[in-house]
Amino acid sequence: MASAFPYHFSIIIDTYNYSQFIGDAIESVLKQDFPQDRYEILVVDDGSTDETPKIIQEKFQHRVKYIYKPNEGQASAFNRGFEESKGELICFLDGDDFWLAEKLSTLWQIYTQTNIGCFYHDLILVGSPAPWKSVLTFSPFSKLELVAPNAYLLPLEKADLLFSFAVPTSGITLHRTVAQKIFPLAKVTYKLNADFFLQALGLAFSPFVVVRSPLGYYRCHPQGWGICLSFTPEGYKGQIEIAEKVKAFLLELQSSCSLCSLIQTVEEEIAFRQFLLDLSCLSKYRSFFQSCLYLSKEKSLFSFCRKIVYFLRIWLGDSLFLKGFNIYKHLFSKPPLS
Repeated sequence: MASAFPYHFSIIIDTYNYSQFIGDAIESVLKQDFPQDRYEILVVDDGSTDETPKIIQEKFQHRVKYIYKPNEGQASAFNRGFEESKGELICFLDGDDFWLAEKLSTLWQIYTQTNIGCFYHDLILVGSPAPWKSVLTFSPFSKLELVAPNAYLLPLEKADLLFSFAVPTSGITLHRTVAQKIFPLAKVTYKLNADFFLQALGLAFSPFVVVRSPLGYYRCHPQGWGICLSFTPEGYKGQIEIAEKVKAFLLELQSSCSLCSLIQTVEEEIAFRQFLLDLSCLSKYRSFFQSCLYLSKEKSLFSFCRKIVYFLRIWLGDSLFLKGFNIYKHLFSKPPLS
């Protein structure tokens, strides 16, 4: 397929204080079995205070475009990277993750077959205590149409399945025509989980191809910002903030009922995260809840739980729902008898 763009791919690597991992991330892109003159690498450093700048300048200065900026969060880093990019397909990679050598060639082959340039692909878990090996292990692929070998179509009409297939940053690719419609991402105070913008807003403008084969590695490690904050009250509040921004964008965009299912899915996510925030405030059970959430990747179960919480709030109304939850909180958070 001929391309009118200077590059087939722009790879945006966002990083913050990942000096021990950033070399692996960059090397994994440089070692792609895809012509190096057909992709560009942009490393957006969100204000690292460790050895990251030194490592990049000493080892990769002439092989990547290095952009150092003040620490404003992942969404801001994505915005800066996209602003500087020139490729047709925009791939995102967190600075602590890395890819398999065949990633770009696999995506380009599927793109030329389907003419769909938005992708999710599976990621192998590294350092996870969970018994399963990849992010999409339990995703219901049987509900999607096979459009290429090991590649399935997730259209807007199946937006209710979004969070059964959406993957972290390092497994997301957007076609430039789609990215142009959602960038710049809204300014938020929370500095993580900007992949939610890409996942939800991308689907509003294009179907996604979900590649069942893992094409990269997702690190689970104590220094990972997502692991450290995602399952905390601060993390839940930030996730709600981002989801509310996504919902507002979709409501402004909506001219018919075509986005109703996607908006409802985002509303379910907001209600679910609010419920988790409320649960996390029960100090007696906080550690238990965080452990369960960290280990629970059975996505169809999570989707079911989201819907239960969402429809309970709709059916009872926020007032009755919160009264019921306060009763629950009272029953399960009584101080131990002395």
